[in-house]
Amino acid sequence: MTRKSRATQNRVMVERRRPREEEESIFYIDPAIIPSGICYQWKTETVMGMQARETLASNLKNGWSPVPAERHPELVPPPLPGYPPDTLVRRGGMILCEMPKDYVMEDYANNERRTAEITAAKEAELGATTNSLYPRFASIKTDVQRFEG
Repeated sequence: MTRKSRATQNRVMVERRRPREEEESIFYIDPAIIPSGICYQWKTETVMGMQARETLASNLKNGWSPVPAERHPELVPPPLPGYPPDTLVRRGGMILCEMPKDYVMEDYANNERRTAEITAAKEAELGATTNSLYPRFASIKTDVQRFEG
């Protein structure tokens, strides 16, 4: 019995469904539903099923507060039979939190200032400010845009 080689066989290619590139993340929030002057961010609530209490407590201490589910019922799944409805917006171990946009922008400015101070101190310590082997990335042009709230 002679058998054809795979190279000579006419095989029908099975077309596979390509993943949709524009598929939204589970964490996507339409900016149109965010109240004016407020910034939303997802904050860690659990990691691998374990409560991240210190992280959440730190976020709450720093001014973030959970977004109530009644404000955005479209973001909360319907309750399971026999269980109470969620009072907060949760997804994938994260909890949706809010803070006034002015406070968020102030935090960003403070972080940038502290980062610049630390970088300048380290450059002075190492003498890297004039060394051509260590290029300054601030001089590189890029299309990347920073979040402006």
